[in-house]
Amino acid sequence: MDIFPPANLPGVGMGNIVAIVGLGGLLGMAATSGMLLAEGALGTLLWSLSAAAMLMVKDPAFGDAPALAGGLLAVAAVLGAVAAYIGRVRSDDPAGASDRGRWMSLLGVLVAGASVGFGWAEWNEVPFTLADAESFIGLGIGVIAAAVGGHAARTFVRGSVRAGGNSIIVGSVTCIAALALNAVSFYVPFAGFVVLIALFVLGIRLSRRSGGKYKGLRILA
Repeated sequence: MDIFPPANLPGVGMGNIVAIVGLGGLLGMAATSGMLLAEGALGTLLWSLSAAAMLMVKDPAFGDAPALAGGLLAVAAVLGAVAAYIGRVRSDDPAGASDRGRWMSLLGVLVAGASVGFGWAEWNEVPFTLADAESFIGLGIGVIAAAVGGHAARTFVRGSVRAGGNSIIVGSVTCIAALALNAVSFYVPFAGFVVLIALFVLGIRLSRRSGGKYKGLRILA
């Protein structure tokens, strides 16, 4: 495994997941993409716009294979939007979002991670093709990292809102943090490893804290 990215993409590593720096960037980008999709409507909109803008830079791939290059993006955006809508209309549910909303949100997060991993691994290819080991590995890594980021973001948002926080403010803060960490992962790819680990630890801590709190409430009831 190489330490540095390809010479034609210094400091970024897109298109080379066998470089340590490239792998770090992918992990951070996918994890923060999962954060955005898990946040809800605002995060889904921001991710969709930024992903589309990124793809437009890659004119040959987007133009020669629009269905392949933009398909995952569109699916993730639709799933995220539907999940956000279900969560809003079921806000009276005392247990939080409905099961359908949670599953739609999870699917949106996973598809977003898959699209980031696929695009990152295939960035140097024209057009993008899902035909080699690198593209499948990138897709799989993206899914896992996005799940980690999505879990941390969703747990934070739900816990904060249940504690009395304003959903708009909490969601906006989550999106700002995700975009900032996303940029750091892109321009300083080694930081992607730190971002992923931090989100993993945060998700576990928040889950344990939330579980302990509601377990106590059930005992009192």
